[in-house]
Amino acid sequence: MALMRMVAFSGMSHAKSSYASAFKNTYPSSPLSALSTVSGQAGNLCAVCHGTSAPALNSYGTADSNSGRNFGSITTQDSDGDTFNNITEINAGTFPGNPACKPAGDATAPVVTAFSVPATSGSLTVAITSFTATDAVGVTGYLLTEISAKPSATGGGWSATAPANYTFGDAGTKTPYAWAKDAAGNVSNSLSASATITISDAAATSLVGVFKNGKRHLDLDGNDT
Repeated sequence: MALMRMVAFSGMSHAKSSYASAFKNTYPSSPLSALSTVSGQAGNLCAVCHGTSAPALNSYGTADSNSGRNFGSITTQDSDGDTFNNITEINAGTFPGNPACKPAGDATAPVVTAFSVPATSGSLTVAITSFTATDAVGVTGYLLTEISAKPSATGGGWSATAPANYTFGDAGTKTPYAWAKDAAGNVSNSLSASATITISDAAATSLVGVFKNGKRHLDLDGNDT
């Protein structure tokens, strides 16, 4: 019986060691990968998947098990429900299966790394040639404005992805400003670009209203209908 227990324990220890190695190979630069793998030490690498209740799995360990032991496939999940996804916690060196252990408050604003539009346009709707941004945790919103004042993170107009175009109200030389925000409400500084919009007479034709017998009739040229 004692021999059977020893063999079982040895097998379990080997399995844990292989999982620890897999984690370290997947995330070699994570502060977690530098933790001890000695069993029984508080806060060791085993706590990533087991917490303080080893051998029972915590929420991250359960997600990893359900994925077929594929750490890379659960990076975007928030296993412990603390609003930080697993890869953010791993990069920060906090435990992705422990909601009480999470990264410090994010005070770093995103950076708009590229923004451009065509120099000229024959339409009020101008294509966005490029609009990219980065953030220490993750960009959650993109916005284009026509004023240089920094917008509020809670204001309207933000989109989860970078817009493909922007529609101006009239022709002329326009300067759109590109902004990005993150989940903590930090708003980037802007990048701007310039576009000159010229609308031809044919494109500018609009409906004109005329009255006949007390009723309004619409015609492209304003003629009676």
